[in-house]
Amino acid sequence: MNPEPSYDPSSMTPNTRFLALTLLGLLLTAATGYAYGRLSQRWGPSVDMVAAGDHLRTLPRQVGDWRMLNEQELEESVAKMLECAGSVTRDYINQKTGDKVTMFIVVGPPGPIAVHTPEVCYSSRQYKITEKRQRATFAAAGARPNTLWQTTMQSKRIATDNLRVYFGWSQGDRWEAASNPRYRFGADPMLYKIQIAGLLDVDGTDPCRQFLESLFASTWKLAAKKETSKRH
Repeated sequence: MNPEPSYDPSSMTPNTRFLALTLLGLLLTAATGYAYGRLSQRWGPSVDMVAAGDHLRTLPRQVGDWRMLNEQELEESVAKMLECAGSVTRDYINQKTGDKVTMFIVVGPPGPIAVHTPEVCYSSRQYKITEKRQRATFAAAGARPNTLWQTTMQSKRIATDNLRVYFGWSQGDRWEAASNPRYRFGADPMLYKIQIAGLLDVDGTDPCRQFLESLFASTWKLAAKKETSKRH
């Protein structure tokens, strides 16, 4: 049996080598462009991201003692800035105490979802930070605990009770108070963010924490279970 001829790159003519390198460059450019296009949503959000946005609408209107008071659409300028594929923005009221909280959850590409924090947003709305962020832990049945950033602010214009704000990110399972969310979640196909704000009671009671504890104890899941088809 005659041995197969080995490939010798030096046997290529200059024109052949040029064409091969050009083709390789085009393939690399196309692959890079496609990857960037998916990350930047050049062709719109993915099917999974749209489905995740639709699922947010299933958030219960009743969470423990908390009942939905009203629901708003995310401001168009904010939705555009975050490039979000779906969101839910609601006010809830505690039917026993009368306390109110405002909460929103969004899902979209990691880049814009990760970089915007309430410290920046509220500071531009005449709020000052009275308590720097710290991690708050919330128990979750049968799973690792959720962690969120907790901070406290106060209006610069009117005398009000302190405003407590919680926020964090998720890949679809638990919430995480990431120190560098853009680095932590940058390679993910999509990212969720939660933010909740409410006035602290005079006695220091934290309605936001009470609402979050009720939410995390509920049966509602952030990400819908994917249906698997069975072959017969």
